[in-house]
Amino acid sequence: MLRKLAIAIAASGAMMSASTTYALGMGDIVLESALNQPLDARIKLLKASELEDWEIKPNLASREEFEKSGVERVFFLNSFKFEIERTDSGVYVNLSSDQPVVEPFLNFLVQVDWPSGRLLREYTLLLDPPVFDETEPARVTAPSEQGSDESDRNDSPGRAEVEYKSEEQSLPGTGGYEDAQAEVKSQVDAPKKAKSKVYAVRENDTLWEVAIKTRENRKISPQQAMIAIQELNPNAFINGNINRLKKNQVLRVPTKDQMLSRSFNEAVSEVAIQNQAMAQRKAQLDATRKDQAVARDDAVSDARLKLLAGGEATTDVKRGAGGKVLEKTAGDQSNLENDLNLALENLDKSSLENQELRTRLDSLEDQINTLQRLINLKDEQMVALQAGVSAIVEDEAAKDVVNKVEDKVTLKATDDLNFQSDEEGLEKSKIAGVPNEVN
Repeated sequence: MLRKLAIAIAASGAMMSASTTYALGMGDIVLESALNQPLDARIKLLKASELEDWEIKPNLASREEFEKSGVERVFFLNSFKFEIERTDSGVYVNLSSDQPVVEPFLNFLVQVDWPSGRLLREYTLLLDPPVFDETEPARVTAPSEQGSDESDRNDSPGRAEVEYKSEEQSLPGTGGYEDAQAEVKSQVDAPKKAKSKVYAVRENDTLWEVAIKTRENRKISPQQAMIAIQELNPNAFINGNINRLKKNQVLRVPTKDQMLSRSFNEAVSEVAIQNQAMAQRKAQLDATRKDQAVARDDAVSDARLKLLAGGEATTDVKRGAGGKVLEKTAGDQSNLENDLNLALENLDKSSLENQELRTRLDSLEDQINTLQRLINLKDEQMVALQAGVSAIVEDEAAKDVVNKVEDKVTLKATDDLNFQSDEEGLEKSKIAGVPNEVN
């Protein structure tokens, strides 16, 4: 029984130890610096009290993580420094930089490693320029027992801000002096509270997307937010139309009250009016381009060559019954007609030049074809001559053979005749000599 109890206790202890894995989290970022100042911000780490400082490794995410998230990793982000700070309120990651931040918009990824895992989160910072109060705070008249030194301190705005920034530096005095001190403090802190948010327009951003990103809650319609942003940033739109938001603009984000200053129906109506104006403008541009194209085609089809004399060109309409030019018709119309005629003349000239070039090209092609035919004819003649020469040579050789044969035949016939004549003479001589012998 005890053995089973011990096994159960050990198993439950193992399960409890396995379930104590820390799930670290990152909270929102708190910005404590302004534009053109070195970065000073901090991020609260959630459920990090059980971890040691050396176990927490915050850093900028790798370049591959930036590419996966579609966030541009600018070179300035490499100057970020990450430090762990542990206070009574929790554990924080302090972000700082040696160089001042010159861009009003920063977007980056922070990666935190700890023994049990890794955490990655994207942060966006909108930095406002430093706010300076140009109005001089009201002077505070100190009680008589405080002396002139107190009134001199209150005459300087900078010193009043430093002295009344914290309650620990306030000087003891009467109740009236404390009320004046609180009033000066409220005047100094008023510009900070009134500091508005800004939004840096990215590429391909539309006002609808900006309105959805910057409105405080869903109770504010996108149309109300759009109209409020346009009224607060009139120079950020071309021709004052919400559909033509300029690129690379830093928009001031209106407050909730400013967005709700118009009712939902009014905002929708205003958006519809501007959308209709944009559609009409596009239609006018399309119609204008079409008319210009038609006029250009007509001008080309009706083009004629005209010789223009120096001076102002005149037309038949500008002449009176006596043939004199009317003075009232001289002006812009004559200049426009002159320009048009010159343009048509240049067009005709170009057309004639092109036609002449085409004619020359055709002539050259004919000449090339003729030369090719001549070359072919010469080749045929050369072949015929070569064939004739070979035939003549063969004929001469044949004649030589025939002559030789004829010579041989003639010589043999002659020899045969000579032999025959010799035999006949011998026979005659024998016949003639027989009687002599008989006698």
